[in-house]
Amino acid sequence: MDFNIEVNNIPIKARKGETILQALQRNGISVPTLCYMAGQLPTGACRMCVVEVDGYPGLIPSCSHPVEDWMKIQTHSPRVIQARKSVVELLLASHPDDCLYCVRNGNCELQRYAEELNVRERKYPSRAHPATIDKSSYSIVRDPAKCILCGRCIRVCEEIQSVSTFDYVNRGNVMYIGTTLDKPMNISNCIDCGQCAIACPTGALYEKDNTDIVHKALYNKNVKVTALIDHTTGVSVAEELGMKPGKDMTHIIVAALRKIGVDIIYNYNLGGDIYAREMAKLLSNKNEEQTYISTSCPGWIKFVEEFLPEKITMLAPVKSPMEILGAAIKLENNDIFSVAITPCMAKKAELARPCNAIDGKEVINAALTTRELVRFIRLHGIDIDQLEPELTNDPYGTATGAGLLFGYAGGESEAIIRSLSHILEPDTSQGKLKISKLRANKPVKEYTFSLGGKQWRFVAISGLANARAYMANLGTMKQKPDYIEVMACPGGCINGGGQPIHKDNDKYIKARQKSIIELDEKESLKSPYRNPAVVKWEQSRPDDSLLKPVFVQRDALL
Repeated sequence: MDFNIEVNNIPIKARKGETILQALQRNGISVPTLCYMAGQLPTGACRMCVVEVDGYPGLIPSCSHPVEDWMKIQTHSPRVIQARKSVVELLLASHPDDCLYCVRNGNCELQRYAEELNVRERKYPSRAHPATIDKSSYSIVRDPAKCILCGRCIRVCEEIQSVSTFDYVNRGNVMYIGTTLDKPMNISNCIDCGQCAIACPTGALYEKDNTDIVHKALYNKNVKVTALIDHTTGVSVAEELGMKPGKDMTHIIVAALRKIGVDIIYNYNLGGDIYAREMAKLLSNKNEEQTYISTSCPGWIKFVEEFLPEKITMLAPVKSPMEILGAAIKLENNDIFSVAITPCMAKKAELARPCNAIDGKEVINAALTTRELVRFIRLHGIDIDQLEPELTNDPYGTATGAGLLFGYAGGESEAIIRSLSHILEPDTSQGKLKISKLRANKPVKEYTFSLGGKQWRFVAISGLANARAYMANLGTMKQKPDYIEVMACPGGCINGGGQPIHKDNDKYIKARQKSIIELDEKESLKSPYRNPAVVKWEQSRPDDSLLKPVFVQRDALL
């Protein structure tokens, strides 16, 4: 039910059941927030979103207070602005003055609010607590000194990812956010997804930078530097460079990397084509009762090893796309330094897995996130506007539309179905090219279809809390799925931990998925079985032992 309220002396429409903040945002009125997370229950902890409401003696938090039809609200009165300014001044009293060195400089919510509220001096004496930067993780760096206790990392890790690496420690003015049992990140139960870094409003959590390693390799005359560029990164870079969100910059990135000095550039999504083909072959030969679970996402694999060890036997015996393609490249030329450029922070931890090695040597040597790639291009003074698009190198430069779809949750399943169609019904394998149910904006997607005289059921899940809940009910299901795709990050790789960080992230995620779907529609090659690069890989196919992953039960700190 809609009704009118008055905001800043102007009537606007509100809906029953909304909070004040939701009503304001829907009407295009911006109110600052720090602890608020869209889609989650509000806590009202930071008090940045306070507003003045006629009839209330004090300011009220708009994120948690329901809107009512009699309300007259002031969102930016002098009293409100002073309250918000005081909150920022108090936060800055315990915050380091090292913005020039901070990875979030220019994209920090606290910095932005300090500028908007005209905070130009330290009003309160510094009371910073001593803190040590934790660099023990393969993927994530944690700087507790920059934490403002908003709790967003706690909530995304516990409520969305069901991991609970972080929690509040102590109370009062000695309270801080710590890891599991207050241990370093490398021995916590962290699964390296990086969603905490996306949620963090400051520089308290960020990716471990690999650009220095890659830079040194470029000047090592004994190796050739090979980059694997993911189209999901290609459709995400534009927004970091101030361009239209979703614009495909993949071939511009190829040109930039060549100018920097990268010797060979391959198409990372070819790994997705090979993975889909191998998975389809596996599914076509499985028994009726068997369910295979995806192995493409390293965050999900670590989650299973830690929290669901009983499901390890259900994981498909197929390496991730990165490991498959990396192995093929390494077998052809051992004197290369391979760099995977993806939206995923967990890829950094995947480098340390036994699967990422042949005879004790890494097949992928470094992993750069989308954010690191942009910094790397800027470091070398490359003017993107002056570049012309360039193609990736043969023989591993071609990916089909199926390989591109791995960027969003459900796309992997769609790619596998295309390959399965080719195996079971080769004469009609150009069918099932667009599966709307697997493209829907839902955390759990199911698709049942008939193929080769059999009924198939695929499920695609994103977000680990959703995956944990689904797996808990798997044993009681009358009809179990044939294939379960799981992406650790909500929405899939388009929302990976290494992607550009935005306050209003949803619209950017939608733009990235839309761009990937459009690229698939434009691509003449739809099925991995029609990809000449996959045929080339099949001809020089590594021994099957090099394609099988290794899964190990982990004793997680709980």
